[in-house]
Amino acid sequence: MRNLAVLMGAILFLAASHVHAAVDPALELRAQLAAIEDKARQSDADMGAIHDALVAVIGDPQFSALSETERHDAYYMRGFAALQLGNVDEAASSLDAALALQGDHAFDWRTRLYTAEAMRDGAKAAESLSALARLYPAMLAYLDDDVVFHAAGNAARYMTPAENSALQEALAANNWQPKDTFLSMDGISIQLVATRLEHGDAVGAALAAMHIRDPDTLITMLTDKRFDPITQIEPGDYDVSKGLADSIALYRSKAAAAPDKLEGVVMLTNFLVRAGRFDETLTLVDGALKRLKSNPNAYSDAADEQNWVLDARARALAALGRFDEALSVRVAAAKLDEDGGVNVSQAINLADAYDDFGRPHEALAATETIGGLSGYGAMAYQKTRACAFAQLGDKDGLAQSLAYMRAHEAASASQLLDAELCAGNMDEAAAAVIRLLANPGARGDIIGELQDFKDLPTPPQAAEMRKRWRALAERPDVAAEVAKYGRVLSWPIYPQ
Repeated sequence: MRNLAVLMGAILFLAASHVHAAVDPALELRAQLAAIEDKARQSDADMGAIHDALVAVIGDPQFSALSETERHDAYYMRGFAALQLGNVDEAASSLDAALALQGDHAFDWRTRLYTAEAMRDGAKAAESLSALARLYPAMLAYLDDDVVFHAAGNAARYMTPAENSALQEALAANNWQPKDTFLSMDGISIQLVATRLEHGDAVGAALAAMHIRDPDTLITMLTDKRFDPITQIEPGDYDVSKGLADSIALYRSKAAAAPDKLEGVVMLTNFLVRAGRFDETLTLVDGALKRLKSNPNAYSDAADEQNWVLDARARALAALGRFDEALSVRVAAAKLDEDGGVNVSQAINLADAYDDFGRPHEALAATETIGGLSGYGAMAYQKTRACAFAQLGDKDGLAQSLAYMRAHEAASASQLLDAELCAGNMDEAAAAVIRLLANPGARGDIIGELQDFKDLPTPPQAAEMRKRWRALAERPDVAAEVAKYGRVLSWPIYPQ
């Protein structure tokens, strides 16, 4: 995990002075804990040994004789060590025990936030981020961008409106900004807009929306009726085509300002494809790949971003109808390492492409090496397999994938929805949409999925899936439910 040194600094913060009784029944145990704290401060600390020593201390019959501060420190350190070792369940229980003792500390909540993210526990992640933003705002500067974005962006799914409002207002009050200049705040800004509207603060909501330019965020605001108090008064302020043009200009400028970052190329291509500028996308990515080939050190983030440059190239080729070339690029992208292991994202993208081409055997083969999946990743994996099984008429395989996905719908309802459509289960897909619409935190996403974008050239199976999506949106039960909360419109841009 990144920022290990910062996290270990918590040990210094937590190592408080302890008042000992004249007769100390836990003298030896207290000495052991002090020795563990000393070892934890060392830069080359052995987390495995520290963890085992803490388990022994906490399990000792004399542990209850330690002061509340000492017991807190022991639980916190065990939680931190367990997280470093990948034992997230143990980390979570240890940190909860620490938080129950002697109030709380910034490092308690920070480590709990990272643990919750590792567990994909959105409720605990949102709660932990909220505690940090409200009680320990200085700690926000030490959080990874992706952790804040994920926890804050999904908070509405897990928190009450009041709790989510407190989190979003705290982030705004502390002017939290990502360290990565290529990341957009629009996804978090819309959460603040929504919570202010829930409190009847249309003026504050409009102010929070002033800088939103991401086209998908604007589409959400124009199609979700919660935002009508501001979008219907000044619709020109939320023009999607203008937002797309502004985004292209902004990210072209950002990419030019950071010529050593492939991420800038990737972000810019996302918007160019939406605008239908496919040849320009190819020119941009081919130039970046040529530069990288001639100088492997040309980009400081090549290890993280090269696969996404190839993904952008594949998307542009497919948009131009050059399907075979696009598939070849996806095969190459799937062979690149991701975080030192199998490239899960691109392997699943490749399998999805095989599904689109009506080549289910190859789709299944592309998933064979995939492992170590997150909750969302497992749903994407099962969706790809479900779509392949559906094409093969493999009822048993399809039933197994759907059973897994239905049992884990909370990890990604959208992936389950895709799988139901692949299987031709239109009633089940409609029921899934209606469930999502009932959840305010998921409502905007599902309404966005139902929108009508400009058509791209697509292979036969992908074209069939597009027909099913449109048929789903037009079903009377779905249309009636959507109308309660939003609207489905046609947009002059291409889909993601």
